[in-house]
Amino acid sequence: MKYVELERVQIWADANGDIHLSSDDPDAKDFLHTTINNKPTSKRYHPTMYRQFARLLTMHGKVIPGWDAGVDGGGE
Repeated sequence: MKYVELERVQIWADANGDIHLSSDDPDAKDFLHTTINNKPTSKRYHPTMYRQFARLLTMHGKVIPGWDAGVDGGGE
């Protein structure tokens, strides 16, 4: 199996609840920055990935504005 390993991947939620992923790894820092959200009308909508990263962030004490784990599947 082939894979890519990156160092220092950052994940955070901004004020509108979008979750950002980026890296300052020398092999990726110039082009790796993307967002995912839980908004059905957005091209960045990905409910499963959003839920997984939202759960990861909340496990580390971070707040995701507009995300309710009880309603949005945080307990799954």
